[in-house]
Amino acid sequence: MAETLKPVDASKAVGRFGIQEMFIFVAVVALSLACSFPDSTIPGQPNPQSFTWKLVFGLSEMTSGILGLGGAALVIRSWIREGKFPADPGCLLFLICAASFLLGNAVATIFGMFLDAANSSTQEVEMGYVIGLSYVRLMTPAVLFLVCLRGLVRDRWWWRLSFASLAISQIFSMTPVICTLTYAMQSSPVNATYLRNVTIMAALISFLSVVFVVIAGVIDLVCRVSRSWTHWSGVICFLIFSTLPSIVMIVATRVLPLKELYGLP
Repeated sequence: MAETLKPVDASKAVGRFGIQEMFIFVAVVALSLACSFPDSTIPGQPNPQSFTWKLVFGLSEMTSGILGLGGAALVIRSWIREGKFPADPGCLLFLICAASFLLGNAVATIFGMFLDAANSSTQEVEMGYVIGLSYVRLMTPAVLFLVCLRGLVRDRWWWRLSFASLAISQIFSMTPVICTLTYAMQSSPVNATYLRNVTIMAALISFLSVVFVVIAGVIDLVCRVSRSWTHWSGVICFLIFSTLPSIVMIVATRVLPLKELYGLP
């Protein structure tokens, strides 16, 4: 006797999974769009007069945001369902990208608020805003440092080394801000040469940490370590997140004059 197949209620399946995933996707895109095309311009950040280059910078930031936030949303969703954080290192890389994107844009927003208030204040109050902003800017690498520490308990030594390098890079990324804060608190002029050297050193260590992540991924492939697709998606997302803004900036500096790139008079 043939077995009777029960019809599947597609509407329930869509309502349970499709709507939830669609809500996450829309939220991620909306948040990325809001952060990528801000209304106010921040001094020191690219502000090209060309609409094409504005669009290029905005789409670059938006791509990084969608990849980082979307991947982090999937990882957190899996974390909640299974009751434990995924073991694959790529999942943690998603969280690092998302935290960096959100905190970086939050600091930029606070910077704009400080700037608007400082423009109508005395010099002493402006210095207070500068010092306060410096403390706010230290929040991003501090939080990312704590996230990277979780990677020290990964299952392979090469990934533990990679996350250790990422944690160290966050420490060194604080040094330019700490130097600026020290000069501001002492009311002394900034040593431009020293600050430039510190910034270059921090950038070099950050680049080396990305190289360590690439090497760890290659070792995974060579050793044929069993990894999920989420892991490899996280590794690819981290590489795009770390390199895409720099590539766009390098190309822009080769094409546009600095005055046009930063919107200077």
